[in-house]
Amino acid sequence: LTECCGEVFEEDDECALARDGTDWRKRVNPHVQVTQAGVLHCLRAHLPSRASVLGVGSGTGQHVAYVAKELKNVEFTPAARPGFATPTYRWKSVRDVVRSVDAYCEDLPNVNAALALDFDNWPANGPFHAVLALDFLTLASPDDRQALFRGANAVLRKSRGLLFVSGPFDTRGHDLDDQTYLKALHHALQAHGHDGVLTAAAVDALAKLGGFDRIATEPLANHISMLVYARCAK
Repeated sequence: LTECCGEVFEEDDECALARDGTDWRKRVNPHVQVTQAGVLHCLRAHLPSRASVLGVGSGTGQHVAYVAKELKNVEFTPAARPGFATPTYRWKSVRDVVRSVDAYCEDLPNVNAALALDFDNWPANGPFHAVLALDFLTLASPDDRQALFRGANAVLRKSRGLLFVSGPFDTRGHDLDDQTYLKALHHALQAHGHDGVLTAAAVDALAKLGGFDRIATEPLANHISMLVYARCAK
């Protein structure tokens, strides 16, 4: 056990992301820097100047902190999904994830306290202008994928509510044999019991069932893309 900031932490297991050397509440994902500038650019391009955003699967909190510092007129409500086990958080509770997010964002006035998000009970403090789901769909179960679109539809504004989803999507719709990186990732995901790389068309089909239409595709970095969806007005 390790004590820091008045709390006692369990020693890290080999699957978990490392803790920050100066603040043990914070987890550190070394890959965040690869896409954070792209995420910021995408949000700037599509969000209104003043907006409220619900983050689904906020990871360590590094992404939220980065974009919130730059988008001071955007109010962020980060959230983590209890029971959603990624390889890096397989043995970690949602409390550990929420604590890391809050630690990164504690000095940012436009970031609310992180939530433990129950897909059967979405937060009532909407409607939000946008829902942001970073690196969520690839490792999510089919039920959770559907729940994301269904829940986002419920908490977004009726007029032009936006849903941003990022991941290593096959946006070209060709055989993966000519996309070396995605092909390798596809097989690696399947070897660990996942569906593999999702095509943008497959995500579009889920989105359509949930009441969304894709309005943009933004490249982030290294075969990772952001698919931007708008809530269908009814």
